Amino acid sequence: VGLDLTLGFLSRFVADFSSEGTLLLFNDQNQLIAHPKLVDSRTTSVGNVDDIIPDELKDSFREALADSRQGPRFHSGYLVLSRKLQNAPWTALFIAHRMDLERPAYSAVGFAFSLVAAGLIAMLVMGQKTIRRDFVMPGQKLVDHIGAESRNEQPPRPDVPEAWQPCFDEVSTTFRQNLA
Repeated sequence: VGLDLTLGFLSRFVADFSSEGTLLLFNDQNQLIAHPKLVDSRTTSVGNVDDIIPDELKDSFREALADSRQGPRFHSGYLVLSRKLQNAPWTALFIAHRMDLERPAYSAVGFAFSLVAAGLIAMLVMGQKTIRRDFVMPGQKLVDHIGAESRNEQPPRPDVPEAWQPCFDEVSTTFRQNLA
């Protein structure tokens, strides 16, 4: 089976591969076979893979290339993954800056995190208001009620949750019995 592929087709293929990084093909002489922007069917000169490597990666590129054959590796802030093709003397190389890979995850997680954080804050505010309304304020009113009863004042019936009313009644009853 024979297959006739143009450089333009290969370059369009690698251009569609990923928006987060760059996929390219190069041969054993480090000549670019396919690149999303630098190689097409109208290209008259052959580029070199060393010319398109990011500056931060140039010093360790050969080491990164050898390492990446064992699996994806980060070098100088870049993810590098390469594989020699079995049926052609070419190497497929994928290079992506770490931030380009993390940004889509952050944006997706950022929205979810914001929703979770807003929900937690709303729960905390509601919990704080509930505790204040159902426990702190009635407890403070009970202390005030005890103080008023100890001064022989007749405090008005406080506006407290129904569950607290027996405590107020018991305090009033106890003070009236001790006065008699």
